[in-house]
Amino acid sequence: GLLTEKRKSNTLEIVEVFLSPRGKGKLEDLRNAYESLKNNVGTSTKNLPVSLNVCSLNQEVVDNSDWLFIGIHHKDLRTALKALTFRKDQILISMASAVTRE
Repeated sequence: GLLTEKRKSNTLEIVEVFLSPRGKGKLEDLRNAYESLKNNVGTSTKNLPVSLNVCSLNQEVVDNSDWLFIGIHHKDLRTALKALTFRKDQILISMASAVTRE
């Protein structure tokens, strides 16, 4: 999943979470986990996302996100990243193993 955020001084407020098209199947589980988390946190939900969204294209996720979490197999990472256009201010976090920074 990928996300967008708004910064307020030194805190991070997650406003929306954008999922790749492959994330559509996980959306219901994420919504259930989110609701459970909101219920357990009580009234302090200011750092929880306002909405969960599934995009039709990976580029749409990138275009809407400030922070990007990429969770794909390392052998597919280079090809996937070459197909996308990023902004210079975006933060990319790879969860792939055995990846060197180039």
